[in-house]
Amino acid sequence: MNGTAALRRSVGGGGGAAGGGTVEPVPVATLVVYKDDAGYGMKVSGDNPVYVQSVKEGGAAARAGLHAGDKIIKVNGVNVMQSTHTDVVQLIKYIDALFGNETE
Repeated sequence: MNGTAALRRSVGGGGGAAGGGTVEPVPVATLVVYKDDAGYGMKVSGDNPVYVQSVKEGGAAARAGLHAGDKIIKVNGVNVMQSTHTDVVQLIKYIDALFGNETE
């Protein structure tokens, strides 16, 4: 196995005020993506926050439950909501370098 990236993401819509002015919480999921020989199997885009642009069918991200349009909230415990695309990619690459070919 290769490196891992633990990603928190928001799922679904919600989060807006409904008629009575109450704000519904946005559901959040914590997913662990185990990098395989083909990589993480996803492309990310955007800044502040970074979103999953696409997920390779059958790839590591798809197997972990990630979907195009998901907002990346944390990478390996680090809040990336105000991070740029470049910062998030560098953080994921740092995780690869840190863990090498091992998994937690």
